[in-house]
Amino acid sequence: MKLTTADYQSIQEILISAGKEAIRIFDGPQEEQMREWKADFSVVSKADQTLEEMVSGRLKQLFPDVPVIGEENGGTLQPGSWVIDPVDGTSSFLSGLPLWTISLGFINQQGKPEYGFLYIPMLQQMICIDDQGQLRRNRQLIPRNLQGMSAFDAGKSSYFHKESQIAVPSGFYKRLGFHPGFAGKVRNFGSTALHGSMVACRNLTAALIGTPKLWDIAAAWAHLRANGMDFYACTSPGDYAEGDWVPLDLGYFFLEQRQKSRLLAGSHEECRQLARAIRWDR
Repeated sequence: MKLTTADYQSIQEILISAGKEAIRIFDGPQEEQMREWKADFSVVSKADQTLEEMVSGRLKQLFPDVPVIGEENGGTLQPGSWVIDPVDGTSSFLSGLPLWTISLGFINQQGKPEYGFLYIPMLQQMICIDDQGQLRRNRQLIPRNLQGMSAFDAGKSSYFHKESQIAVPSGFYKRLGFHPGFAGKVRNFGSTALHGSMVACRNLTAALIGTPKLWDIAAAWAHLRANGMDFYACTSPGDYAEGDWVPLDLGYFFLEQRQKSRLLAGSHEECRQLARAIRWDR
């Protein structure tokens, strides 16, 4: 599917409108937010359900022949689909924390992420791929493979230096840790989608993602690939430190949970080095 300039504008307007509704709920009385527990013990809010219906409905008007898969209303996972996470970071949203996102990605007929739109309502930031295949935050172009603070300091014994920014899941230190000598800074912003996109924008060096659902990372997956990076899965999850890390493919999401490798986000070398820095057997 080829998006026109008008399509890009319409999609961004849909997400910005959804963001305004999300902020209205976020700032409103707590009883309006409502929360329920899903079967997998994750939490869902009124905003999740309202925004997914809002975005999905408008996408179906724009692209009537394109399926929409959503975290709350489901759908059949297949190539050639929009994939939406209406509030990535629901726990943060319900806790009154500002870093939650609306994530929308398009998976093409080859099973690859082609378009990705990530909107951060509280910051009024839109991260997306433009019609030239370039990554932008609002109107600012993000140069491909911009290194900034993530550059490898060849004079150090560790691959990661003291200004390397590494994102990890919220439960990281309950199960895992870093080997002595790891010099980087560890971050968690409460949104898997945001972690992936911040790596693509080079605000973060790399990220440990866990075992996400497709809607968690569809937009960020497109962002990473647009800037020469990817999500990587280990071919031998029993040996994360020395195993082979290969680019993510759609087949990952058809695996049973116990078969899934944790994912890393970044360049191949950054992911390989991060895998070696983590204490997987803690």
